[in-house]
Amino acid sequence: MSSGRSSHFINDFGGVVPLAAQTVGQRTPAKPRLLALVQSHYPFASVADFGCGKAGWLHAARGLGVEQVHGYDLPEIDLAERGLDAQEFTAVDLSQPVSLPCRYDLAVSTEVAEHVPPAGLDNYFDTLTGAAPVVLFSAALPYQGGLGHVNENWVEYWHRFFARRDYHCIDCFRERFWHDASIPYYYRQNLFLYVASEQLPGFIAGGLVENPAPVSLIHPDMYLKRVHRDAALSLHPRHTLAADIAAYYAEAGDSADEAPLQGYGSASFRRRRPGFLARCRRFLRRLFS
Repeated sequence: MSSGRSSHFINDFGGVVPLAAQTVGQRTPAKPRLLALVQSHYPFASVADFGCGKAGWLHAARGLGVEQVHGYDLPEIDLAERGLDAQEFTAVDLSQPVSLPCRYDLAVSTEVAEHVPPAGLDNYFDTLTGAAPVVLFSAALPYQGGLGHVNENWVEYWHRFFARRDYHCIDCFRERFWHDASIPYYYRQNLFLYVASEQLPGFIAGGLVENPAPVSLIHPDMYLKRVHRDAALSLHPRHTLAADIAAYYAEAGDSADEAPLQGYGSASFRRRRPGFLARCRRFLRRLFS
């Protein structure tokens, strides 16, 4: 692991923005569904969320009957906004060693690792794997974008931190939820279970399969958002972001043959709207002449 900045350093605001200052960790309908899948294979009675934000995962766990929950994060968000009691929250810097009062059944840390400077990642992963034998984990891929992202990186990169600690990857979310637009794309793209060796046989007996070498997959939602943000394809009236995302789901669903996905690129623009590129060129010549 490099001790310097990732080659995919993303920080649009010129400095580390506290994770808790973002709209993170909110309560969403997706989180109970994702946790319910974990619980169906691994009944857990205690959960700790590292980088908990507004404690959405912890409230989802409560909704599933889990009584012991604990959040760890920077202190910027009030406890009332988190919906946690004082004894259910500990203010920490996850780039530093964290002293834990106990070992939990499940640790959660989603879309947090990209906020941790590379020099602090060993401390961060030591905390996660020290906290529980099963970890629900996701982290931003390169160019995913976001406030305070100092180390967006590939799935293979994050996987190595777990592998060095003898935790095994269960890739049980991506294929199952890939086309489910009710779940944020970054969970469908980035979410994994990491399981300590002693817990792995139970997951395999329950029908899940270890993925010893998970690969990075770019979800079309992320791809299209970046395309429209960076390449301004919205200049073409038939290529709005909403239309492109809707077209992807139509193509991926059962009615794909009835609603073929619109093509992309200059050739498809010419077919659908002759003269569009020529008009663009004339406009640019007038603008800069």
